[in-house]
Amino acid sequence: MNKIIKLPWLTNIRIGNILSVIIISFLLLNCTTKPPKKSLQELVLDLPSLQGKKEYLSSPFVTAGNRVYMVGYQNGTFPDLGWHIAGEMGGVWDHPIKLLDGFRVALSLNNGSDSFCLIAYIQ
Repeated sequence: MNKIIKLPWLTNIRIGNILSVIIISFLLLNCTTKPPKKSLQELVLDLPSLQGKKEYLSSPFVTAGNRVYMVGYQNGTFPDLGWHIAGEMGGVWDHPIKLLDGFRVALSLNNGSDSFCLIAYIQ
């Protein structure tokens, strides 16, 4: 292992010394601690947001566009709403066609290793 390499620009370099430097460098560079993982709440804590009243969480809302509209509750759920067609008025509509009865959103962080399913807002 202590073989001598003769190069035109360097003389008498020992492979054992080179390997020792490489191993020590590798150990010094890779002995770092990873920062602790943050929860989703900690990640979004400093983001700008609106604060509503708790009483409004279970009240219905409508998001309307030129063709498509969405009817649900402010907590993010799509419960059975309506009296015209009992229990079938919530969801995403392109009238007269109901496109979705509701949907869920999932967030993936750290290249998909952490995921959070957003089902309903709870304060």
